Amino acid sequence: MSHLTDLKSQLELMKVSSQSLYRDNQLSHEQIKTLLETRGCTIEITNPYVTPKYTLEKVRKVPIRHSVYSYTHFFERNLLQNIPCVITNVALNWPCMKTWIDGGQINFKYLRSKFGNASVPVANCSKKYFDSHEKITMKFSDYLDYFESENKENLLYLKDWHCRKEFPLEDFYEVPKLFTSDWLNEYALATMQDDYMFVYMGPAGTWTPLHADVYNSYSWSVNITGCKKWRLYPPGQEDLLRDQNGQLPFDVSTYDSKTKDVYYLEIIQEKGDAIFIPSGWYHQVWNLDDTISINHNWINACNIHVMWKNLQLELKKVEKEISDCIQMDNWSEHCQLLLRATFGMNYFDFYNFLHEIAFRRITRLKNTATVTCFKSALGVNHCRFDLIQIHQVLVDYLKNDVFVHMNTTFEGNLLELIEKILQVLGMWESILGKSELQLDCAS
Repeated sequence: MSHLTDLKSQLELMKVSSQSLYRDNQLSHEQIKTLLETRGCTIEITNPYVTPKYTLEKVRKVPIRHSVYSYTHFFERNLLQNIPCVITNVALNWPCMKTWIDGGQINFKYLRSKFGNASVPVANCSKKYFDSHEKITMKFSDYLDYFESENKENLLYLKDWHCRKEFPLEDFYEVPKLFTSDWLNEYALATMQDDYMFVYMGPAGTWTPLHADVYNSYSWSVNITGCKKWRLYPPGQEDLLRDQNGQLPFDVSTYDSKTKDVYYLEIIQEKGDAIFIPSGWYHQVWNLDDTISINHNWINACNIHVMWKNLQLELKKVEKEISDCIQMDNWSEHCQLLLRATFGMNYFDFYNFLHEIAFRRITRLKNTATVTCFKSALGVNHCRFDLIQIHQVLVDYLKNDVFVHMNTTFEGNLLELIEKILQVLGMWESILGKSELQLDCAS
């Protein structure tokens, strides 16, 4: 039986018990109507039971969309199908387009005055360090001095700078509405943890080696100034690039792929444009001009299954690596510690992440509280879709072997969360089944 069929059967059983929940929360007809309304700042979908289904067909080129591209279309054509796209003229009204840039050139004076004393992470594109570039830390004013210098002995690329977190009062950009269903940064902002929002800045010729993004997440990138060339490999194509030891090439531009049928896409990203990179698409990026960009990594209900699968694979790698110590006390706990160190998150962290995201949506559906991230509010169907996908992951979580080694309290918490999700979904099944109110998904 499929997850979706099984879920619908459970919801039918939950309808009766959900009637009391409905009455206890005392949602009036007007409150329900308010919850179902969508406004300009709301992101909503038509069908909460839709299933992410990544296309297996070859994408012949990266689709180009205008900034008025609707969220509904982006959700259906790109998020659900895991297909990249470029959205033009996204950043035309961003404050940084007027303050960081002056007369088409980087405004070094302004950047020094605002951020000069900050410490920033910098990659040396002229020096390889394992499968990446050598990393150093510089004072931002020193990096700007380097950027303005005529002779650049090394190509230095400022990357992964948490500028927005370090300078929260500097409102220099706005997250495009299409990208606001962002669980990673919603969670980071709610729990005061490190976010996944970055500034990149590099002179012409700087580049990023072939890679897939953290957690196999989505990413989006907007050029404030300059152009980038992207080479994108759909999931699975990267395996054709591996050598006899299973290693990927560091620089695909020097890799001879003539003997292999390797399929990829190339796109030039212009100033002011956003590019959406789907989950598991390996990519390499070159700055064709002096470039500044805003980059986010993000996860949502459309790719949470990819993240969960990746987490399980990484645990298996850790367990294999220390399999000779399997008889030691608390071996499973040690594996979880190593998983956090190598992957950035372990099974407990992943549960806490899902719990926070689920709790906010349950609260939204039980009363008129609004769930917002980056100024966009989630519609009712979007909340239902999110909870359905979380439910599927949690059910799979329970079937995982790692639970043999976990305490019963943790398993009890997980079961309680699953029950709460089913209750609120069942409540809305009951409400919408008896109400003539319809969802408006115009945006």
